[in-house]
Amino acid sequence: MMYDTAMKKDNITIKNTKKIIKEKLDKTPLWVTFIFLTAFFLLCLTFGLSYSNYRWNRNRTIRENIKETTSLLELKIENMEEYLNELSDFCVLPVRDSYLYREILKTKKLNVSELERIMNTLRVYYYTRNDLMAYNIYLLNQDVCIGRNYGNQRMKITEAKSIRSLAEYKSCVESGIGSAITSSQDNSLLTFYHTIIRIPDRYPVALVKIEVDDTALTLGLAEKNIALYKDGGTLLFTNANSDLKYGLSRIGHIPNVDKNNITSINGKKYLFSSASSEKYGISLVAYTPMENITDDIKKDGRFSVMQGLTFLLISLIITYFIIRFLTEPFSILISSHENFGENEFSKINIGRSLEVARLSESFNLMSERMEKLINENLIASINEKSAQLSALEAQVNPHFLYNTLQAIGSEALINDQDVIYEMITKLAQNLRYSIKAPNRVKLREEMIFAQNYIDLQQVRMGDRLVVEKNISDELLDVEVPKCCIQPIIENSIKHGISGERRSIKIKLSAMIYEGQFIIRVSDDGIGMSPNTLAALRASFDDTSFGNRQESIGLANLYSRLKIMYGDDAGIDIKSIAGEGTTVILILCSQEDDNASSVNC
Repeated sequence: MMYDTAMKKDNITIKNTKKIIKEKLDKTPLWVTFIFLTAFFLLCLTFGLSYSNYRWNRNRTIRENIKETTSLLELKIENMEEYLNELSDFCVLPVRDSYLYREILKTKKLNVSELERIMNTLRVYYYTRNDLMAYNIYLLNQDVCIGRNYGNQRMKITEAKSIRSLAEYKSCVESGIGSAITSSQDNSLLTFYHTIIRIPDRYPVALVKIEVDDTALTLGLAEKNIALYKDGGTLLFTNANSDLKYGLSRIGHIPNVDKNNITSINGKKYLFSSASSEKYGISLVAYTPMENITDDIKKDGRFSVMQGLTFLLISLIITYFIIRFLTEPFSILISSHENFGENEFSKINIGRSLEVARLSESFNLMSERMEKLINENLIASINEKSAQLSALEAQVNPHFLYNTLQAIGSEALINDQDVIYEMITKLAQNLRYSIKAPNRVKLREEMIFAQNYIDLQQVRMGDRLVVEKNISDELLDVEVPKCCIQPIIENSIKHGISGERRSIKIKLSAMIYEGQFIIRVSDDGIGMSPNTLAALRASFDDTSFGNRQESIGLANLYSRLKIMYGDDAGIDIKSIAGEGTTVILILCSQEDDNASSVNC
């Protein structure tokens, strides 16, 4: 129920909106409508093209940026492979020193002097490179570590047990190339591990651990936010700014990207480009802030919008003059048409297009014919009206008839004929109502008129006529057409009783439903067959004058409603043979300050 009510309200709102739009358009000049529609079309076209151009430039810029950055990263990842190969060669330098290699292979415990000699050799290795931040070698057979960590000023010899259980050692053994890469804790680029093996059986006898700075990676990429990952996930190093670096560290792995290679980190969007090395299992990723890309695109977009608006303004100015040139003849035609209604039959001569020129010729021809017809029919019309006035004067004066009925009523009252007096009085009231009442009356007055008619019929029919009324007091102030109920009651009495049917019961009700005022008159008479009902409905649309003179019933009432209220009012008839007839009178209705009134 609530859904139906909401739907009805929505339909009423849509109808009211359409009505308001139509009223606005009816008051708007044609050239203004053309300008508005053209402006709307051009505006949509301008912004559509600008947005399309912006999206195309954005996608093109993103593709070019990804392509350029990826090429740079691929070149850099090749350099990183070469750099890691160099680190591998550096880590196995002890193998090339026969003395040092023999010392590493020994399983017997080395004395202090032997260890110091090894340390001195490693010190020389350390100083041969300027990218090392830490250098350590674990002698697996001796359980010692010789080297220098980040921040230490000299090399040390320390005890190191259980090296073979380290994850880094296992990674070197399982890698197939004897090396492994991990992240660093000392802000270096990475930590590189490499094993030194016993050549005959390839058994690891030492593990080299070095940390290098970021020179090899950031050289040529210092202006880009780059990150180095291993095994497709673990973050090794990043030179990103603090916010991005914090976000990457918090994620700890390569973030997810969408189909446009865009990822979101800490609420900011970045363009994602990458390159990988299969040999060392590392990936190099560049994060380009989308705002850096879109700022230039937005500048170009604003320039495009300004160009579009300039084009729109120039187009509207040109369109205005063109439309005014084409529609001005219609203004002249409208002015001439208004004067035509004041019996001015001046000719016009407008052109500017084939259609307007033909319309001008048709208007001049119509004006000439109308002037001729008016002159020819003027005298005939005057004579016809004079004849009608004469005929009216010859008719019985209704006021004389009303006064005569009043006199008869007074005579009946003097002679104690109360019934006759009441009948004469009601008949006189109805006659006066039908003559003097306006076309629209309140339902209260119409009900008095109908009740007088019912009382007169009940004098004749007695108990055979029963009338029930169901009309609330607040509806009695609704305005209705004069003589709209009595003809329906008369038809019920006249056509509802026939054959064995000697009595009739009539029910009269009124209500307001969905903005319409409904009057319903039902009877339990003999009803109508479908053919009779169809013929009656068809008579409503018969506009011939002859038929109207022959019938003064429902067809005439229907015509009066259409004349007074248009399509907002009408009559609906439902009848079943042998069961009765229902006549529904439909009027448009609205609320005012005092009571409901018919809205025509």
